[in-house]
Formats: sequence, structure tokens, C-alpha cells
Amino acid sequence: MTLSPEGVEKLEAKAKALGVSKSELVEQMARDQMSSLAEQELLGEQLTT
Repeated sequence: MTLSPEGVEKLEAKAKALGVSKSELVEQMARDQMSSLAEQELLGEQLTT
């Protein structure tokens, strides 16, 4: 998998905010195991910054 520099930054920020590694975040997203609530909370935080 290849990501743009911006994609890597966003992945790192999201993983850090959720308290997981980048690999774990990608794994959870691929398996569709991310909590909708956790994603909504994170997106809300990102939109306000």
C-alpha cells in the first residue's frame, strides 16, 4: 500500500487519537471494525482544528 505524505500524516493522527498503531487502524478499517462513534468523535475533533 502506498500513501501520499498527507495520507500518512492523517493516518498517524487518527491512529494516535484512537490509541492504536497505524497498522492496527488499517487492519480494523479493512475489517470494518471501527466503531462508528469513535470515528465520528475523531472526525468532529479534526473538523474543529
